[in-house]
Amino acid sequence: MSRGLKVFLWITSALVAGTVIGFSAFVISWAVAGPGWGQSLVETLPESPAESQSPTQEEEESAPQVEQPDVDVTPNTEGILIQKKPQGDPMDAQEVYDKVVKSTVAITASYDGESTDSSGTGIIATSDGYIITNSHVVLNTKNVLVTVTTYDGQQYDAVVVGTDRTTDLAVIKTNDHNFTPAEFGDAEELSIGEWVLAIGNPGGERFASSLTRGIISGLDRAVQNYSEEGMTFIQTDAAINPGNSGGPLVNMYGQVVGINSSKIITEGYEGMGFAIPVSKAKDILDQLLSGGYVEGRVRLGITGYDVTSAQSSFYGLPRGFMIASIDEDSAFAGTDAQVDDIIVALDGEPVQELSDISNLLLRYSPGDQVTVTLYRIPANGMGEGEEIEVTITLLEDKGETQG
Repeated sequence: MSRGLKVFLWITSALVAGTVIGFSAFVISWAVAGPGWGQSLVETLPESPAESQSPTQEEEESAPQVEQPDVDVTPNTEGILIQKKPQGDPMDAQEVYDKVVKSTVAITASYDGESTDSSGTGIIATSDGYIITNSHVVLNTKNVLVTVTTYDGQQYDAVVVGTDRTTDLAVIKTNDHNFTPAEFGDAEELSIGEWVLAIGNPGGERFASSLTRGIISGLDRAVQNYSEEGMTFIQTDAAINPGNSGGPLVNMYGQVVGINSSKIITEGYEGMGFAIPVSKAKDILDQLLSGGYVEGRVRLGITGYDVTSAQSSFYGLPRGFMIASIDEDSAFAGTDAQVDDIIVALDGEPVQELSDISNLLLRYSPGDQVTVTLYRIPANGMGEGEEIEVTITLLEDKGETQG
């Protein structure tokens, strides 16, 4: 292998190795590649005080495990209940706020318990302390210290029960303090033009329990990669600001119909917020409540990093995802795949980066076989490399990469 390629591999490994591709069907590595949407208008809300960054698997493994608080995490097998919209006249905004604010909490997440690395909002799902929020609010990991603050200023320690980066959903748990759970409504009963309210903590706890109002601007909206698995979103012009993520979008009967998640923040666009419909997310939420992970996600059991356009041009390598390590139980174990091979296609479909791979894997289930095309750098670093194909059997992700 030439000295130039050796230097490239060493430097790249030292700087960015550890991107996880044992992900749950669709997990983009935010720490290495960012959201991975390029010129997309839609971004996950950055959480106060600074934009949250989720760790790679290598960073999580090397980071010390934080000592979690003593929280009773008895699996909840009942799930959340979706109720029909009541008959009769709707409430006014103050009545809705008074009802729902009791079921809304501020959330802070910290790696070390001293600084705040992320903050957002949560929705109390059960009286014994299960709370729904966004996965990115808790930094897409269980290895984090979480604090929840209720509307009346009471603070409690919490733990992350499970996350699903595919849909940006998470469930956390604190102890039973006789909470008031939210009432959940059916997004199928929403109409464009209907009034809705958003409650959250824009800018963090400084503006805790803020209320904004808007209308339903659209239904069944596809929002980039988050809709790859069929999830569509509620669009609203209710103000959704950093810190609102994970908070409730509420109809005028006091029912939580959506989980505020993202907003178009590119210059020239105003009043376009999105919420995950609770009724469509019920199955995922119920699985997180009962088992801490979502069934049916797949993983590969490798780590690696993208070969960027600049690196491809400079070193004469194809774009793709370079394998940095192969786990003992990896889907690639026992195949001809090697460390430093570059994944360039799955079942004949070209890939240039991790997000391409993760999007394609949404089509598969655990146990499915996939033909992976690999580019192998020549041993002496001279001349053209070769492409080889290996067939792998996808592993089931039982929470290993879902936080």
